[in-house]
Amino acid sequence: MIHADVYSVGSEQAFDGEKGHMNVLDGMTGYAVSEPLLATQMNAAGFAKAIMKILLANGLAHTIVIDKDSKFRGVFEDTMRLLQINLHTASGGNHDPILTERFHVFLNKSLTLFCNERDSIRTAPEGIQLCCYAWNSAPVTGTDLSRSLIVTGREFRFPIEYTPSRSINLNPSTQSVENFAQNQERLLSKSREIFKILIHEHRAMHREYVNSQRPDPLSFEIGDKVFAQRAVKSDKKRGRVGKIMIKHTGPWEVIERLDGSSYRIRHCRTKVIDKKHAAHLSPCPEQLIPFPPLSGPDNSYSQIHKPIKKHPYMEAGIDAFNETSLAPTTNIIYIRPTIQDTFPSLEELNRELGIFATTDHEITGSHLEPVPSFPVTSAINLLGVPLPYQRSTQKQPPLSSIISKIIQSNDKLFFIVYNDPHSSYREWKLVRLDFIKSISSNPDAISDGKFLVEYLIQHPDDAQFSAPNQRFWTEYHKTQGRFVVNHDYHLIKPIAESPAYREQKNIVAYSQWIHIHHENIYLHGPFDFATINGRKTRDRISNTDWQILADSKSKFDNDPPVMNQTTAYTYSYHTNSQFHTIRHDESVTKRLNAMSMHNYLYEDS
Repeated sequence: MIHADVYSVGSEQAFDGEKGHMNVLDGMTGYAVSEPLLATQMNAAGFAKAIMKILLANGLAHTIVIDKDSKFRGVFEDTMRLLQINLHTASGGNHDPILTERFHVFLNKSLTLFCNERDSIRTAPEGIQLCCYAWNSAPVTGTDLSRSLIVTGREFRFPIEYTPSRSINLNPSTQSVENFAQNQERLLSKSREIFKILIHEHRAMHREYVNSQRPDPLSFEIGDKVFAQRAVKSDKKRGRVGKIMIKHTGPWEVIERLDGSSYRIRHCRTKVIDKKHAAHLSPCPEQLIPFPPLSGPDNSYSQIHKPIKKHPYMEAGIDAFNETSLAPTTNIIYIRPTIQDTFPSLEELNRELGIFATTDHEITGSHLEPVPSFPVTSAINLLGVPLPYQRSTQKQPPLSSIISKIIQSNDKLFFIVYNDPHSSYREWKLVRLDFIKSISSNPDAISDGKFLVEYLIQHPDDAQFSAPNQRFWTEYHKTQGRFVVNHDYHLIKPIAESPAYREQKNIVAYSQWIHIHHENIYLHGPFDFATINGRKTRDRISNTDWQILADSKSKFDNDPPVMNQTTAYTYSYHTNSQFHTIRHDESVTKRLNAMSMHNYLYEDS
């Protein structure tokens, strides 16, 4: 089953005469194929020819799904009768099941930047082809498999790049041919199983995604900088198309709070005053530094007809590509290979300013302090008799080096040693350091190394996988009274909507204060989640980090995950139909019982 629709950017023809594109998406994987349509092909015969080109090149389909509200619906019905293919029309106003609608939203956002940079909608065909390539390089929703890998058998690298590698052997041996055929047979059988799971996964994920959204409008304070949404309108004379125009202007400054979640705003440049509802406002960063696009084949191809203009984002309040003497803000890094001088370390900066750390690295007392809102200190030995302690030969990095790496790290993950104050049994734990909360609550964190960390726990469904294929999600608990113990813990899928969802459900992460640099706590870090096939994951650890943990085995008593399970698959996939699950584990229950007992006996006595 495929989804098809026609997409056009205005009524103006492109440089090569294209006026529209026939976009077809596979119903299972979402793999997209786009066929350009000339001005003379915007009819039933032209549509039929474009669909047949796509089907004959990629395989025939049983049914084609179209949108009832499509302005090309009548022509589509004539096309399907001409080709004798089953046609299904979705109900009016129900755009969620139509994959082409989601793909076209992606095109609108991408072409808004692409065409505005080149100041012409006639460059849209190149942009659509590049967007199609990028869409196919992304993973299928709910899996780790890219659309291109499932459909074409290879990964699409994006941004486009060339990698030096051994050329493909065009004269394989008989044994390699037989092995390839056997592998393809196994992959086909597994793919069919995956496709069945994906049907249920897609429905569950989209249902839970909608339920996780918060309807509350944003709130702003006097003096906040915001972007304001505007109404856009097509203008044929000026060559502008509304759906790919920049829909926000700014920056604006909030000058007055009005009734009904409305605000009076003033433009920072023109000083024009307007009134907008909070739903039409979005926060504006304090500083925006645009940078010139990197040179590469994707940029070269996209500037065949028109180059990028000098002020591509002026309507959005962003200046041109001007050199600035200001230091780059967060997540903006200028790479200058010709400069040999490196940025000074935190220790060097502290020494220049006369700031010296007062931390005693030989302290052997307890360095685990509970968070007031969610204490975690245990009181009794729950985990058995410990093994004799053996000091590791791994060199302990200085605090200044750890702090410098924390600032540069994105995920700020650590392997640490955990044990409660009344037990000598040591366990390795995976934690994520919350740098912002730590600095806010403890301004001396950079000098004393005391940080707030959240604990991550292995997903219960991944015990049979090897270490690199195991998922680690944050351990959450329901907020309750100080001495009320809930024996269950919560797992929430790590996506962009998770923070808003757990705040709505009154769920907090299992966290505690630790001295991250202490030799009895520190094992390895900071590091980021693994990157698999060029895509950043949100819950997987790389082989390198697991190996470092295994090399530190003398510092803890429990066993690290097995790197290569003999019964595990070398290429695994994960599907989880639940966005939010409640789990039960005896070790978590014992830890919480000990924590509650300690709070009851010692904290309020």
